[in-house]
Amino acid sequence: MKKLLIFAMTAVLAVATSCSKDQLEGDYFSSKKNVVEAIIEDLDEHILTVGYEEEDETRFGVSEETLAGGSWSFFWEPGDAMGVYTNADENNVRYVNTKTEKGSSATFAPDTVEVVGTPVYAYYPFGENAGESYTAITGYLPSENTINKEMTTMPGMYRRGTVKTTTAAGSTFGFKHLFPSIRFQIDAAGTKLEGCRVKSIKITAKRLLLFSLPINGKFTFNAETLEYTTKSTSNTMIFNFEGYPTLESAMTFATCMLPIKKSDRFYFTIEAVGYTATFNVASGVATEANKAYTYALPLKDYKNLSIKKNNVQYVEPEEPEQPEDPETPTDPVEPEQPEDPVQPTVTTGTFTAVTYNVDGLPSIAGNSDGPGSNGTKTISQKIASQGWDIIGFSEDFDNDTQLKSSLSSTYKFGTYRGSVGIGQLFGSRADTDGLQFATKNASCRWLSESWTKFANEHGGLTSGANTCIAKGIRHYEVQLADGVVVDVIITHMNTYSDDSDDFINAQHGQLTQIANYINQTMAANERPIIFMGDTNCRYTRNDFAKHFWGKLSGGMTYNDPWVDYQWNGVYPTYPSKSLMVSDATGTDEKYDIICEDTQKGEVVDKVIYFNMPNNAVQLKADSYLRDYNNFNGLADHMPIVVNFTWTKTETK
Repeated sequence: MKKLLIFAMTAVLAVATSCSKDQLEGDYFSSKKNVVEAIIEDLDEHILTVGYEEEDETRFGVSEETLAGGSWSFFWEPGDAMGVYTNADENNVRYVNTKTEKGSSATFAPDTVEVVGTPVYAYYPFGENAGESYTAITGYLPSENTINKEMTTMPGMYRRGTVKTTTAAGSTFGFKHLFPSIRFQIDAAGTKLEGCRVKSIKITAKRLLLFSLPINGKFTFNAETLEYTTKSTSNTMIFNFEGYPTLESAMTFATCMLPIKKSDRFYFTIEAVGYTATFNVASGVATEANKAYTYALPLKDYKNLSIKKNNVQYVEPEEPEQPEDPETPTDPVEPEQPEDPVQPTVTTGTFTAVTYNVDGLPSIAGNSDGPGSNGTKTISQKIASQGWDIIGFSEDFDNDTQLKSSLSSTYKFGTYRGSVGIGQLFGSRADTDGLQFATKNASCRWLSESWTKFANEHGGLTSGANTCIAKGIRHYEVQLADGVVVDVIITHMNTYSDDSDDFINAQHGQLTQIANYINQTMAANERPIIFMGDTNCRYTRNDFAKHFWGKLSGGMTYNDPWVDYQWNGVYPTYPSKSLMVSDATGTDEKYDIICEDTQKGEVVDKVIYFNMPNNAVQLKADSYLRDYNNFNGLADHMPIVVNFTWTKTETK
């Protein structure tokens, strides 16, 4: 059953003009022209077929003639509201559509206030917290969406407005879509899903098969430059279908998402009554703003299609019985008031997690340029002034007392396992891992401590100093608030003195061991996990996709805040040149790229966090910082500082 999509504008951002605000403040806007005539401009529509890849040959499932999904149609609804900025510095004024019928054009007028200036910038839809300035308007592309029974809604349709003409009666704005419009046509003919009712469809976007690709989330938009910046992103969109529509020859639904590149891949999970189907396809085109794309998805043509039985059921709603004519009551009967639905209780909080290699090998072990006793005291003083909540240290050997000197009264420390000494120069192993852990008493506390040794290692004292100590991971349960506990895993992994297979294989073995430990911990505790430390690994040099991300349990999400906030969620390509920080030494032009912005450079010290979507407590990183300004010259690594927000949802 093919359905033509007509989209109600339920969530749309529209902003701006190519002229600067100063250019628009002259005689051109000398009179009161404070009404906006809003016109939706046509989209540049692209119709695609989406095939699958097999043995490096791309095969297409259907031709363009089968894509008769109807033309794209957008309109303004009566009562729609937009935010307007004027040349009199009137910010975020609410304008409302005054027309009583929907249409591709509408007349918007100020809602509750008198406007003095002339409209310069406009965006849709209006938001109470849409930013005080036209340079930082906020928006949100939703990750979970409800598609109504008639499938006439389209989530995330943000628009931007541009001044076209101005007269005494008002300004005419042309509106275009800020993001690409995507239409998916699911064709279940010839499969077990044909005729089944659909509960939900989940789409996950990835680049290079395994690397997370952001397609939605929070962003800020500049009305003058038309530039936007993502603030928090997700690579997954879930569509819940009201009434469980039937999958037949074609079922169409649509959304907006952040632009993707050609060959980026969509992973689909269809939850239908009786069956769960999964498949994936690569995009044949790079998507662009204000362009519409139709992806035809003939399920029977995908060899990676998997269909399994499930327990999803659907009960057809009963038609309400017609009441019999009531007898005339002597007294009116008050109807029973329905009980208020139980609302979940949501609590939130914030904290800081930091990993810091304090360069604590003693000088006798070849570390003559380390911070030493006095430098480690300074490190302690600096940390005390920062007030971090959770800290994972590595290379805490000779100067543990100095490291704690300014912190012992305000932090709870983990076990100190001792130093390395002269014995390690002759090949003996010190019974230490060089790790240390601290939580700030005023904000959190660790409840338990455990240690696991790595099964893989390579290199002696003169080849990376990997076997002179017992390297592994420490696991701490950290209580952030009543009923809010997270698992924190810290490490100092195998280093390398060259790129030989023995060193890389040892690192890959340790990555896999950590991934398996994370899987077991998540399954046992059902709460978020933070993994951090000196990994001695880089995404450009180590195959994380195969040995780490690919080993994680299904459904688990992972995020590296450096990737999210410095590279818009796109992980570096493996293998490729390393992205070195600007203050790096010993770089090689053949193998490295120097990043002038030190925050964009990749370092081996990492903070990565993991969530399982159904768990009550969730983590979200709010920022990433390699703190060069405060700690330059103290140790050969800078602390990596990540601010987190935790959210707990309870249904009583």
